[in-house]
Amino acid sequence: MSRHSYGTRLVCATFVSAVTSTCGAQVAWDQLPVTRHSDLQAVTAQGAPAYTGGFPLRVRGVLLCEPGSVFSDAPNFIPVRWPSTAFAFGGRQQPYVQSVDPTDVGGTALFLAQCLGNHPVNQDDSFSYTNAEWLAEVDRLSRDPLTGHVFQAGDLVEVRARVGLHFSGKFNINEAHSNNPNNNYDVILIQAGFGLPEPAQIALGTIKSAINADIFDPTRATGGERYQSQRVKLRNVTLTSGTGWQAQGVVTVGDGTRTLPVVLGTDPAFNSTPAPTGMLDIVGIIDQEASPSPIGGTNGYRLIVIRPSDFTLACAANFDGSPAVDVQDIFGYLNAWFAGDPRADVDGVIGVDVQDIFTFLNLWFTGCP
Repeated sequence: MSRHSYGTRLVCATFVSAVTSTCGAQVAWDQLPVTRHSDLQAVTAQGAPAYTGGFPLRVRGVLLCEPGSVFSDAPNFIPVRWPSTAFAFGGRQQPYVQSVDPTDVGGTALFLAQCLGNHPVNQDDSFSYTNAEWLAEVDRLSRDPLTGHVFQAGDLVEVRARVGLHFSGKFNINEAHSNNPNNNYDVILIQAGFGLPEPAQIALGTIKSAINADIFDPTRATGGERYQSQRVKLRNVTLTSGTGWQAQGVVTVGDGTRTLPVVLGTDPAFNSTPAPTGMLDIVGIIDQEASPSPIGGTNGYRLIVIRPSDFTLACAANFDGSPAVDVQDIFGYLNAWFAGDPRADVDGVIGVDVQDIFTFLNLWFTGCP
């Protein structure tokens, strides 16, 4: 038996549930129940997978971004030269699907990679897609197979998965590190232009503690787990490190106490748009790449942002990020001003000075749109 076929046999034995007779058999998808994202993403106290439902499965939800908008899916075949090419995946995709079921919460990442031969479990080019094969795979997953509709953010879809793997704190739908077609997942259009979900309003204190540690809640009722693979608006932060401000770069934002890494997508506008300044609200997708990978993980939350326009100036008067502009914002602002917090610089002039107080109070009395 070849190494490639052994890998396929192992994946089938591990991940395919009894609802299908053999790995690669035709699946009667309409007879499968729709799996809840909250069930698929359930974790233990160690952040390890708690999902027991098996495969194949199907999930439904709204695409939060286009397939090639997080990582570049341009063909880039990288031959195996172990160990120097470990995890050198070449072209990649990682779109997210968020539930619209009122009884469900959460979302799921879909991971696709070209050079799977460079994964440590493979170390063999036979597991990778050639550039031509990769282009065909990208095309297959970028459009609805029945109508040819090119998937866009806001489309309502069903994802049909034959296999999947837990990695760094979240359960990905993927091809289990193999290019074998028996491991393919499919994306099926339910409704084009369904619409993006309203982003959940969060502050850094929602997912990071006062000592800047990730808040991990295995019940997924609070902290980073609550918002993983979901669309959020992160309120009232500033760019504390903009050296990575470029397409596929990484920057850091903070609130004066806490910080969070922000992964920038593939939009080339990041290369021509200046890094934003001042207090910001940022719309993005909460992701997790925990340090004790691949089995578990209770940390590693980050924000993925698709385009520069997802960074907007915050309402400076709503200093604490609560739903209303109220007296608590004044206390919060004055504490920040006396501490020299850069978030207190609201008048557009570099430096925290007394003029910022007058500007803030004027915004507070007018309600700051």
